[in-house]
Amino acid sequence: MIIATRPMEPEELKGKRIAVPGTLTTAYLACKLFQPDFEAVITPFDKITDAVKERAVEAGLIIHEAQLTFDRQGFHRVVDLGGGSRPASPCRCRWARTCFCDRSIRKFRASAAG
Repeated sequence: MIIATRPMEPEELKGKRIAVPGTLTTAYLACKLFQPDFEAVITPFDKITDAVKERAVEAGLIIHEAQLTFDRQGFHRVVDLGGGSRPASPCRCRWARTCFCDRSIRKFRASAAG
């Protein structure tokens, strides 16, 4: 899930600094598939909300307990990258509540082909 201190459309993430828990995580992969054009700021997962609150980054990719408490801390959900059990498309990634994989993979393949 990606959060911000203000309401933000998912398209606004392009080019933004986003705090991420690491580049070798499923959350980071989902984020890159959703929006490949952003500046990743590696941040310990339990400090991501602090980085967003302090405006060190424009948004944060949260995992674990932060997904349960972000709204009580005054943050706004920009996009939920997963967590449900029923995909919204024929994609087999059962972890995605709003499956964007089919569209993103086609987009990635097209850009890689040149």
